[in-house]
Amino acid sequence: MLRSTFRFLSLISLSILCFAHISLAHAQTDVSADTSVTKIRQQEAAALYKENNWLAATGKREQAIKSHVAFDEKFGNDDDIAIQTLVVKALINKATIIGNLNRLGDEVAELDALILRFGAVQSPQQLPMFIEYVAAAFNNKIYALKRQGKFAEALLVYDQLEARFGQNPAPQVRATMAMGLFNKAEILDDLGELAVSALIYSEVDKLYGLDDHADIRKQVLYALVYRALALERLNKTTDKVLTYMSIYRRLGGEKSFNVVPTEESNIREKIAAVMLHRFHGLKAYEEQIIVAEELQRQFGQDKSVKVIGHVRTAMNNTGYASILRAKEFWANKPYRQQLLESAVDKLQQADYLQVGMNVNMSDYWYVKGNLGYALFLSGNPSKAKAITKASLKMGREKALSAQRKDAVLFRIEPQDTRYETLLTKLWAK
Repeated sequence: MLRSTFRFLSLISLSILCFAHISLAHAQTDVSADTSVTKIRQQEAAALYKENNWLAATGKREQAIKSHVAFDEKFGNDDDIAIQTLVVKALINKATIIGNLNRLGDEVAELDALILRFGAVQSPQQLPMFIEYVAAAFNNKIYALKRQGKFAEALLVYDQLEARFGQNPAPQVRATMAMGLFNKAEILDDLGELAVSALIYSEVDKLYGLDDHADIRKQVLYALVYRALALERLNKTTDKVLTYMSIYRRLGGEKSFNVVPTEESNIREKIAAVMLHRFHGLKAYEEQIIVAEELQRQFGQDKSVKVIGHVRTAMNNTGYASILRAKEFWANKPYRQQLLESAVDKLQQADYLQVGMNVNMSDYWYVKGNLGYALFLSGNPSKAKAITKASLKMGREKALSAQRKDAVLFRIEPQDTRYETLLTKLWAK
């Protein structure tokens, strides 16, 4: 009897185990099916998000706005964090497109809705995913209000941004904060508070200057550029020069310079302009050479015509300064020869740069004129003749007058008399 009872209980236990195994198998199948569905939906959302961005990039902005609305309607209530992140990004993109259409009031309304919707997160898991986009929405709102001339409102929004995200250590949030502080400085500049604006540009460097994040370091460089320009308008020469030197030092290291990528041409143009300002402010020839060569090293391969123009100007001016210095120290033959070789090198670089700039060469006859004169003084009259002839052909009377004046400065004989003779013969032809 005991044996029969034990056998009966064993059969029941075995049945329960079999049922549990079948139930677990079903559960695993269900989880696998759910995972597969989620993955497919993620892929669908990512593809549609990419397509919407392509519409905006190809100028189909109204169509892109409608597509972003449809994207939100389709995926806005999805529980998956990855999909929700795409929704937030899509809404920010939508607001930006609206702003680019100069519908700034509508852009602010879109950003307010985004902040209200995603600013109060439902779970701790969502916080790291959304916080950088919410912070970006605040900053975009500041910029939109600034463009409308609503400066007081924009400054209040910055205070809200600072209160909510000022202590957040996430690199992307810090990048947004640095940009927001920069926007605040620009607003104060627009309000005529130039001195305060300069201080806040300096504050960007103070708070974020040691960050390694590329976007932050770009923003710090940008702030330093604008600080230098503000100080120039305030006629604060000492502070301006110190700011120039700070920018110069930051550009000196390969690591620091690499945070300003080629596509950020606007930033590069401003930094190159600041370095050229620094060059013009130097009195010592040796210091000018250092800055000019640094400009050439950092920006000599740039694709921007403006940037290359700054490099060419520094190379031309340095070459010309080398000519005058060689004439001044003519009696010192080794030093004179070194200076003339440097002049030819710098002026050839300047001439080479402007050939690739696709500009009206007749406006830059003086580079060839300086090069021709340097070659002549170096003892290469045949090459000097061809270059000088090209300069006179491009610059006409202006070129002739300028090159005759060059022969008078720190006049040396018989070289300058022979040069004047060459000019007269070329002009007669």
